[in-house]
Amino acid sequence: ARAFSRAFRLDSRDDLTASNLLLKRFSIRIRKKDVFDEYDPALSVKENKDRLPRKIETDSEELGTFQLCGPQESAIEQLYTNYPQWVREHRERHGITEQDRAYSRFHEGHLSRRHALRQIMDRKSYIGLEDKDNPKYLAMDKILEQEFSRSPDRKGIILTEYQEQVENYVKRYACYGARGYYGGLKQNSNGYVIDDRGNVLYYEVNAHGAYHLVKGKPVPVKKGKGKPIRALDYQRLLFQNDPDTKLLVVSYKAGAVGVTFTAAHFLVRDNVAERYDTQFQADDRVHRIDKKRLKPDVTYYTLQARYSESFTRRMQEKLGDEKFGKYFANGTYDQILSRRLASQKNRFNRVVDGVGSFEDIAAV
Repeated sequence: ARAFSRAFRLDSRDDLTASNLLLKRFSIRIRKKDVFDEYDPALSVKENKDRLPRKIETDSEELGTFQLCGPQESAIEQLYTNYPQWVREHRERHGITEQDRAYSRFHEGHLSRRHALRQIMDRKSYIGLEDKDNPKYLAMDKILEQEFSRSPDRKGIILTEYQEQVENYVKRYACYGARGYYGGLKQNSNGYVIDDRGNVLYYEVNAHGAYHLVKGKPVPVKKGKGKPIRALDYQRLLFQNDPDTKLLVVSYKAGAVGVTFTAAHFLVRDNVAERYDTQFQADDRVHRIDKKRLKPDVTYYTLQARYSESFTRRMQEKLGDEKFGKYFANGTYDQILSRRLASQKNRFNRVVDGVGSFEDIAAV
């Protein structure tokens, strides 16, 4: 990878085009849109059964941006102006979260400043405050209210990075039958659903070995008369089939690849992934053909935090131009990461779907 990056510079369009020309010798590029047509409202339901739903990307400026509150900005200020003090106070007052431990770094005092920053922007409870009026949650409320007001039969996915965020959303949106799809589900070491005593639960299956569903739910049976089910599969089955389960909160780690959520009519990126390939795969979990759950389109939303003007002025005065330019001049981490993903997408498309001929290599 290092040798490749030296041979082909990411900031050079000619280098990326050259890499595409070389890859063409050894690869076959087939895209979904080359194989499947999109849903066409002019056609009958039967004629649309083998068509992909259209992707509708909602501009965050239209719906999805939110401004951080004063306590959140103050916590970020301390995080970047007096990091050792912030760590001490965070440990003493609020406690270390599972995500703090997961993303710990020895050289940063056992806490990752980047992930602390993201969690401060995510929820006020991370800094010891109530989440009822958390700015990000209020922005999410608006999106969900709009989506579910369109039809009571609509379903949606929330994609997020952190385990605590999954659990908070499941509680907040219990009215939508929200469920979590993440590593914190009640399960044994093999991933199977268990009861409060740790016993594996069994569910009825049909003659083909598939789980028998009644009103969209697996049917519990005694041991020996069915088979166990993995906790993640149980949550997915409910989302796909249970009319009361309208919302599934999915962690990137558990649900970015290898699973399908075709019951979803919309997807909200609570956080965006840190790499384009991860985001591309995660977004595609809901963009699939499903003849039983035909839908014309899938709508995508992205939540993005914003700093207040007074905060950015204050940080420039305290940090100086150099550090301010490094950490805050280009906006919040959400804004920076979204632009980075857009850049990675452009590079990916240039390498994989670039234009030119093999003769062009000589001119590069």
